Amino acid sequence: MKEFVFWLLAGLAKVVAARKTAPDVIAILFAHAIVPGLALWATLATAGSSPLLTASGAVSIIRFGTTLEANGTHAVHPAIGIIVQPEPVDVSVVMARAPSRALTSLTPQELESNAGHIALRGQTVTIQAPLNGVARPLAILVDGSCTRELGVPGGSAQIEDVLLAARHAPNILVALLVGATFAVGLGIASPDAIRVLTAAE
Repeated sequence: MKEFVFWLLAGLAKVVAARKTAPDVIAILFAHAIVPGLALWATLATAGSSPLLTASGAVSIIRFGTTLEANGTHAVHPAIGIIVQPEPVDVSVVMARAPSRALTSLTPQELESNAGHIALRGQTVTIQAPLNGVARPLAILVDGSCTRELGVPGGSAQIEDVLLAARHAPNILVALLVGATFAVGLGIASPDAIRVLTAAE
């Protein structure tokens, strides 16, 4: 938010200093305040509100709900998939019931060397990354459902904030919105104002 305020004040300062006409004032605001503000909003909107996501999505959760048999039958089977990127993160997932085991993407040697980083403690799955000697993402599959919160240092985060979801479509729409907004600003501006804006970059 403070970055947006800074950009807005910078845009207003340029408007005052340039003493432009009304259309040129609008164009300058579009170029130096509104468009950067939309870009900042897009970054914050796709980052999510969880502190885990400040590290570019260090933790993602996938909910499983069913099993599919070879004969085509299916049944309810809740499970949780946890994906942890090789970045500094400390997270705990509380399950509805204490799991007896979990599947991991690690080799036996990697799991042994990271015994203190991954553990099942009662109803809680604890993970401390990065792992020793593992540069790829860690994946863990645990039977059962989990609570709505993740434990993180100093507090908690909502599961909904870290659910794995496709984000490419919103990003494309935001890019189009920013481009259209910038085009509107240039359309309003006079040729002299456009030369001023391009020279200022």
